[in-house]
Amino acid sequence: GVKESMIKQISKEIKEKLIKMVTAELDNCGLYIGEPEETYLFSPIEDEFETYGDYFSWKVATGATKIVLFPPDMDYVIKIPFNGFHTSFEQYEDDYYLENPVPEGEEETFDYDEQRIIIEKKYYEEDPCNLFYPFSKASLYYRDGSDPNWDYCNLEALISEYAEEYNLCNIFVPTEWLFNYNGYPIYVQPKCEIEAYFEDIPQHSYNCSDEAKFTSKQKYKDKYLGYIQDTSWLAAVLENYGEETVNELINFIEEFNLGDLRDENRGLLDGKPVLIDYCGFYE
Repeated sequence: GVKESMIKQISKEIKEKLIKMVTAELDNCGLYIGEPEETYLFSPIEDEFETYGDYFSWKVATGATKIVLFPPDMDYVIKIPFNGFHTSFEQYEDDYYLENPVPEGEEETFDYDEQRIIIEKKYYEEDPCNLFYPFSKASLYYRDGSDPNWDYCNLEALISEYAEEYNLCNIFVPTEWLFNYNGYPIYVQPKCEIEAYFEDIPQHSYNCSDEAKFTSKQKYKDKYLGYIQDTSWLAAVLENYGEETVNELINFIEEFNLGDLRDENRGLLDGKPVLIDYCGFYE
């Protein structure tokens, strides 16, 4: 049943081992990671500016809100939240026109795709921190920035706690604070198989019946569920946990306005369908 959580509890010994491993990896990575107000970890727009895989000896994945590290021979991943992103579109445009004033009588012609790279590279060569724009909308209820929060991993951990109250802890793989590295929060989550890469590993699939696929499409076609609409993932939830759980999941998604539940954020844990990354992005 759903209440019998399949999520493996992290033992004290495993946590201690992970903390030692992560500390050693971060000590040697070459990135400055300290107190959040002194740290500039931002989501890369262009790979030529910041390729985080170059810093770590472990396998690395990045998204809009975090770095994910894969400690070797462990059943867990490490999540390090970004605390900002590249400076805003308006700033690129303003700077472009400062350097390239429009002659009187002519129209403004700002080609974002062309000029963004030029301006970003100029900023980056001067100082990477010139591009930094802090996150402020990683909040459960105040996603307009009126209650500023930057830590999307903390938001994810909070959502997973609420999911447990809704008896959905089998579906939302919990993200948990592990420790602070030089004052910067580091998180841990059980490692899962990611749907976006199923085609690379033939044995990884949801294996749900055609009947479940048909039923899920018919029953939930009028519900707006974003990326999980009409998917084998939703059908697998229906087949594994039943209609009551799917209805609870839909209510939960609607209540907390969860989005961005695409194939890179869904997957399998112990053969069951789960959500891996569900904090969204609201900047």
